[in-house]
Amino acid sequence: MKITAVICVTVVTLIGLLALLYHTPMNQTSSKSIFPQKPQPHGKCPSAEPGHIPSAEEMAPMSRDSLQDIFHNYGSNSEVVCQKMLRMGLVGDGGWEVCDDPHVRPPQNNCLVYSFGINNDFSFDDMVALHYGCEVHSFDPSMKMKTSRRNANVMFHHLGVSGMNGQIKGKWPVNTLSKIRQDLGHSQRRIDVLKMDIESSEWPTLKTALEEGAFENINQVLLEMHGVLKDSKSELLDRLNYLRALRLLGYRIFYAHKNSGCIPKKKNIASGLSPGSPIKVNCYEVHMIKIASCAK
Repeated sequence: MKITAVICVTVVTLIGLLALLYHTPMNQTSSKSIFPQKPQPHGKCPSAEPGHIPSAEEMAPMSRDSLQDIFHNYGSNSEVVCQKMLRMGLVGDGGWEVCDDPHVRPPQNNCLVYSFGINNDFSFDDMVALHYGCEVHSFDPSMKMKTSRRNANVMFHHLGVSGMNGQIKGKWPVNTLSKIRQDLGHSQRRIDVLKMDIESSEWPTLKTALEEGAFENINQVLLEMHGVLKDSKSELLDRLNYLRALRLLGYRIFYAHKNSGCIPKKKNIASGLSPGSPIKVNCYEVHMIKIASCAK
């Protein structure tokens, strides 16, 4: 009797275990979505990023139209989430978004900002200086204003940034980003925000700055990119390679904006748009934060 009882208990136990295993879901690996992932919070790198730029070897055989599509896709999409953006400056042209999330915001009263391209509008410079207490350096060689201190926090320089040291258009003094940082004693100092709206001079500036490693310690880059619809295939290849180099340094877009002042005239729309395609413009404003863990 005892043996029979033990056998019965054992059988019941085994049946219970089998039932439990049968009804317990096993760990399953889901297949990857064919769609790009949504923008990610800082520090999390999506596996299929909307701003992906192919390698130089992959882009070389592509048509000009295909390269334009890559450029427009890059300039139109956010890649990471900034939970709190603050508009610094005017709501319209002249203002820019700064990411105010805790680990990327400019440290209060201990921050450095470079602002290239003023065009007599200091609204961004003044507001970022007022809100964060930053040391701000404003640059524009096209303004009829001498190098001078605007206020306690903002210093104006009658100087521009480019890919060389000298003059452009025969009259405007320019230096490379590395030279400017060196002359101001900032070569080893972190730049918390760098804003650049310099009417196509961003391209030679980016080329030299990337070659010289001038972007190694900059937290946020606010950049207006010009000339997309008018660029030749070789120009597009060069410029996409500069943007890819920024991505390899870990820069990701948290806010992208099409500049409405750069929509092509109706008679020229056909040169930049395919029938039924989204509106493409000649300038894009991209706001980037540096996330080193995303560099790849």
